[in-house]
Amino acid sequence: MFKYRWVFIIVPFLMFLEGCRENFDYRDASGELLFSKDTVYLDTVFNSLSSSTYSFKVYNTSNDDIRIPSVYLKAGADSGFRLNVNGNSGQAFSDVEISANDSIFVFVESTFDLDTLSSPSFLATDAVVFGNIDTQQEVALVTLVRDAIFLFPQRENGITESLPIGVDENGEPVSIEGFVLQDDQLTFTNNRPYVIYGYAAVPAGKVLEIQEGSRVYFHEASGILVQQGASLHVLGSKSNDTEVMEKEVIFEGDRLEPEFSDIPGQWGTIWLAAGSTNNRLEHLTVKNAVIGLFAEGDPQLTPPKTTIVNSRFLNSANINILARNTSFYARNTIAGSAGQVSVFLAEGGNYELLHCTIANFWNQGPRSLPALLISNYTETSFGERSTSPLTKAQFTNNIISGNAGIEMLFDRDEQEAFNILFRNSILQFDTNNSDLLQNPLYDFTDGNIYEEILLNSDPEFVRDAPDPFQLSSSSPAINIGTADFISEAREDILGNLRDQTPDAGAYEFQGN
Repeated sequence: MFKYRWVFIIVPFLMFLEGCRENFDYRDASGELLFSKDTVYLDTVFNSLSSSTYSFKVYNTSNDDIRIPSVYLKAGADSGFRLNVNGNSGQAFSDVEISANDSIFVFVESTFDLDTLSSPSFLATDAVVFGNIDTQQEVALVTLVRDAIFLFPQRENGITESLPIGVDENGEPVSIEGFVLQDDQLTFTNNRPYVIYGYAAVPAGKVLEIQEGSRVYFHEASGILVQQGASLHVLGSKSNDTEVMEKEVIFEGDRLEPEFSDIPGQWGTIWLAAGSTNNRLEHLTVKNAVIGLFAEGDPQLTPPKTTIVNSRFLNSANINILARNTSFYARNTIAGSAGQVSVFLAEGGNYELLHCTIANFWNQGPRSLPALLISNYTETSFGERSTSPLTKAQFTNNIISGNAGIEMLFDRDEQEAFNILFRNSILQFDTNNSDLLQNPLYDFTDGNIYEEILLNSDPEFVRDAPDPFQLSSSSPAINIGTADFISEAREDILGNLRDQTPDAGAYEFQGN
């Protein structure tokens, strides 16, 4: 019985001794630390915005418990970097302990203020120093900081500025967070990138001009709204001179880390509202939006409400191009993968697409809708149907393809016009659905709807190329186009000349 009492006395005593050992047996580190990285490269950040968090590990490979006398940023209080060492935040730390054969994490973030900088970007560097003056070891820190012009709604008394956009089905007003661009904000240049929070609205009677080489980054739930009576002119260009910086205009989200480069749905849309006019998009790349382009209203405008040339709409969470009872002309334009539809011509309208590639190879989840969807009506949640005539939807020298059997569907109300024409194009429509096959809109022998088309032919894109919708040397799209429009489509999306037997799609094959 007494021996058990001794156990209860001895065990707490041994635990006390162990606690004392932890307090006194750590020796100072003497330059033997190992690191998971010798340099931490933080991705590009914008002026005054915090970066993502990066990390590295510090290893104690010895059999002794060690204490690092100092861990600090070499630039001290002037550093734009911040640290979290073993759970503690700051810029300098003392007596950081690492048990034998163990490790700790160091987390790094950055924020820089470039207001006094003359250059639009600079390479920021620093180092995390470990140890005392005799046994210092370092891990370098590097990031590129870009100056930017920030555009955002004002906030007053806790209320963020908003824009009215209409009423809901119950007649209640609807608004979105946003602001109206002022006269001195209506020209975007390539001197500095633009970062937009909320919706930047172009007011009536004004034109937002975005010059070649401009880069526009959108925060979550942000975009551009071109209001009634306003216009958007995107004036990108392409240069074959490799010594000249790319002159296309790019719209994308404001997360610059590589892991966000192909994440869809990072921002809202380019919204060409009803009543906007004379919109022109040239050499524009739009990627990772919810809806890349949303245009509505004005189906009978001549020339059309919107002209799209040499542009790409890629990786939208929902739809790359949504046109609702509107009018546009598109040439050398690509609508790539999207979570729902690449191109949706909804509620009628007036459309002409020449040398376009509509190709949906979405692989980030299930997709139940085709690359191309055309309708001439809409239904409300109350079951009310509204119809509008599809005056024209003409596709010439196009490619419509994807990774599903059916990549084009038509949803027609018989009470309204539904005028579609496909000429010299590759079309993907592979199905055994008897209801669809009996629909006269899918009678591919009807010369009033289909002329010189190739059905269910793989266009053989070079999917691993920098431009993944270019044609391989064996593509059936080569030389199937009509030359009827060669005068207006003399060059492809890259500026390469087409011959008198042009290829279908936005790219002209350049091989022998």
